[in-house]
Amino acid sequence: MSSAPANRIVIGIDGSAAADRALAWGLDEAERRGVEAHLVAVYSLPVVTSIGHVGGYVGPALTADEIRELQGTHKQALDDRVARAATTHPGLHVTSALHQGAPGPVLLEQAEDAGLMVVGTSGAGAFEHLLLGSVSHTLAHRSKCAVVLVPASAAAGGPRRVVVGVDGSAAADDALDWAVAEATLCGVDLVVLHAWDHPYREAGDDAHTGMERDAAQVLDKALHRAKQHETADLAVHGLLSELGAAEALCETAAEDDLLVVGARGRGAFRAALLGSTSSSVIHNTRAPLAIIRHHH
Repeated sequence: MSSAPANRIVIGIDGSAAADRALAWGLDEAERRGVEAHLVAVYSLPVVTSIGHVGGYVGPALTADEIRELQGTHKQALDDRVARAATTHPGLHVTSALHQGAPGPVLLEQAEDAGLMVVGTSGAGAFEHLLLGSVSHTLAHRSKCAVVLVPASAAAGGPRRVVVGVDGSAAADDALDWAVAEATLCGVDLVVLHAWDHPYREAGDDAHTGMERDAAQVLDKALHRAKQHETADLAVHGLLSELGAAEALCETAAEDDLLVVGARGRGAFRAALLGSTSSSVIHNTRAPLAIIRHHH
């Protein structure tokens, strides 16, 4: 099959319930797009470190037989999910690969030629710490393709709505364009959300009104852009929220929605995705979160 970006979705597998939810979401998306689903499992070998009087030793903590057993366990888990995919999505082209190494670098390499990467946000295996620590940001900001993080709380089936956060930046425009295409593909409504914050209450009503007017202009511009691509089957709704970006994003998108944001933005959404609030968005969203890479 062609390795063109639009023709492949990479799905991270680790045997956990969260990863299985991501697998189901990724398979559904691959079927909607009519592209290949590539399942990737990653395992690492525990190591032992010994420091003696002369030099030291770092090597595998397992014997050769134990390593083969570990490999076999992971391969069987991967094969089981490939077989499950053949049952649930019989017309879908599914491939798989088992790799030894660190999950982040392996997934990034596997997704080099992909159109989308899908992983669970809490796992019991190799990805347990992947999306609970700094590697989540590595995937979001270093991946050449869009990344969808699927929490265990996500509802089964396709999204009820697509909710996209906008802030007037070029990155948000990219996310908006992606969200329009995704909502059209899924045949669901699109909600365009702009969050704005008025931190200086003592400045008075005039300052508040001015900021609210500016926020409305940002939203209107985004709605105009979305409606340029709107089809007869796509309904677009605008929403202004006077909350912090992370809170607005997480409160608006429910378990059965798809939340879409740009990897880089400005204002409130920049803080949400590049600062400490990013962890709040990833950990607290009930919906799958699509992070769209901005290409300059």
